[in-house]
Amino acid sequence: MPFRPSIRFTLAATFVASFAALLAAGSIGLYVILDRHHRHEFDGRLISTAFAARQMFEMERVQYVDASATTKHIVGELLFSDQSLVAFDSTGELVTWSRRVHGAPVLDDLQPFESEEPVSLQLRLGHFRIVRQPLGEGIDLYVGRDLEQLHDDLADLRWIFVLGLPIILAIGGAIGVWASAIALRPVISLARSAERIGTEIAAGRTDFEHVPPRRPADEVAVLATALNQLIDRLTEALQRERELSDSQRRILADTAHELRTPVTILQSSAEVALAAPRSNDEYRSSLESIAAEAQALGMLVNDLLLLTRRDAQGPLHMPEPLYLDDVVSGCLHRIHALPAADGRQIRIGALEAAPAHADPSLIERAVVALVHNALVHAPESPVELSTGTSQANGWMESWVSVRDWGPGIPPEAHREIFQRFARLDPRSPGTGLGLSIVQLIADTSGGRLELESAPGEGATFTLFVPSSLG
Repeated sequence: MPFRPSIRFTLAATFVASFAALLAAGSIGLYVILDRHHRHEFDGRLISTAFAARQMFEMERVQYVDASATTKHIVGELLFSDQSLVAFDSTGELVTWSRRVHGAPVLDDLQPFESEEPVSLQLRLGHFRIVRQPLGEGIDLYVGRDLEQLHDDLADLRWIFVLGLPIILAIGGAIGVWASAIALRPVISLARSAERIGTEIAAGRTDFEHVPPRRPADEVAVLATALNQLIDRLTEALQRERELSDSQRRILADTAHELRTPVTILQSSAEVALAAPRSNDEYRSSLESIAAEAQALGMLVNDLLLLTRRDAQGPLHMPEPLYLDDVVSGCLHRIHALPAADGRQIRIGALEAAPAHADPSLIERAVVALVHNALVHAPESPVELSTGTSQANGWMESWVSVRDWGPGIPPEAHREIFQRFARLDPRSPGTGLGLSIVQLIADTSGGRLELESAPGEGATFTLFVPSSLG
């Protein structure tokens, strides 16, 4: 399995590598600067000694017989623990040399050299740094210093970098690991919150606690805000899913209850017809009963399919230009064919053209459902259909209304009756899906369904849909 470094390891490694690169570059630069400084200081002491000797020569020359005596006096006075002095005359003869001191270089075999510059720095024998300083009257003073001390100082400096850099790098790496742990601690906390939410989802919960906000707002705070927004959407989606699941379970239970009666009647009618030989009229009566129950069963199945398509967000609405008065006229034969319409008075009120933009099959289904609802729940009342147009909020609407003069609907039940399988009187016929189907059609068509009713004053259901006139 390939190695996959953690973010903490990656951050720490990146920090250490970057820190090491910067530290190495800075150390090299610092070493170069310190090397130049040490060399400049090393040469500076030689030059200072040479200039000091020249000044002493000029000041004390008058006190001695000749330049050689003056030079011997000066060299005898200038005593350094790490420098040696020798003087030559114009013929190259050795005039004098400084006393031997431990640590100072031995310049006895030094040969004088020529230079155009008054002060010249040269290396001799590979170990000394020599400066030549003319004193006057043909006398040249040579000041030498052993390079071993410079090399030792630079070696010590190199060892400091060689030994100090790993220690500093180790300390920096430890700081990087510690800092990355602190920086990732909020991220780990968010990960644990996400893990907790996953466990709660598996346990069936639909509401979750938010991640505490961070102060000040930083990148982790942005991540926490996004996670809280995700929690809100997840909570909403799970609650909606739970409500839909509960609704589907109720629908299944209610559907099973509603299907039981027509299926039992169908089975009973068929068993009775098959129990013994019967006349043609008796067989016809049994078949008519079976056909009627099958028709009711088919209507129930169609209603359930329509509701299921809506819940699944399937294709439902196929609008086209139409006139509501034509729809009402076209569905009258279906209304009169309803068993509840036998012997009932169905009146046509004011029928305006009422142009609309809707699905004609859905509008027809809604009108039949509203009329069937009025016939069932207002058994002694006539039923009247009307169409027309109106204006609401600057938009034209077309409407179709179904009115009855029955017992009316109590105000507290105005919302309940639009629920699926809702029946105010369980003894009344029907499935309780009619008004929920009409409400669904109104919503799908971009319209609305309004109810006007009071106890003892009948009920008027009005279906509004967008007008094709705009």
